[in-house]
Formats: sequence, structure tokens, C-alpha cells
Amino acid sequence: MASSPSSLVPSSKEKKKEGYEKDVRDYTAEYVKSSDANTENFRTRLGKIAAKYELTQWDQDKSTYVAIGQGLRKARLSKPQYEAFKTSLGDSLPWKMEAIDGGYK
Repeated sequence: MASSPSSLVPSSKEKKKEGYEKDVRDYTAEYVKSSDANTENFRTRLGKIAAKYELTQWDQDKSTYVAIGQGLRKARLSKPQYEAFKTSLGDSLPWKMEAIDGGYK
């Protein structure tokens, strides 16, 4: 069954989500390479990024943690560095760390 042309054009909601994920990915890569790798500052900035895209409960959204994993991959960390950031940024919660792993792969 062929898709209609309108179904091939991303909706504004999809564009917003893609923009959010890109910003989270890029910021994560910057953050882990900075000398000011403070988890509280990281969360504050993620909250500001989410607000820019009018997202609430970003810290309970799996796509946030997938994008964090993509950012960690983009930063090309060593395995021990990756594991440390995954645990820290994933709050040691299995579902968050699994989402980070999913984005990292």
C-alpha cells in the first residue's frame, strides 16, 4: 500500500521532537568534554532545552535518555568514561541506563 504524500512530510510535533533530540545529543557531547561536568548543571540545561521545545517531564521521557546515549557516542568516550557517565546521567536507574545504551549503539 502506497503512502500518501502528506504522510511523508514530518508533522510539527515530529520536527519538534527531532530538534529536541538533536539539541540533547549535541549538548551531551559538549558537556562530557567540558571541564565543568557537573550533573546538576547538566540537568538544569536539559530542563531549559526541554522548555524551549515545550516539553514537560523530560526526565521521564525515554527519548531524552536515548539522545543522551547518542551524545555520549558522539563524544567518543572510552568505555570506563562512558560507563561512569551512563550511571551518573541515568540516575543508576535500569530503564534510563538501558535507554542510554540503546542510543549509544
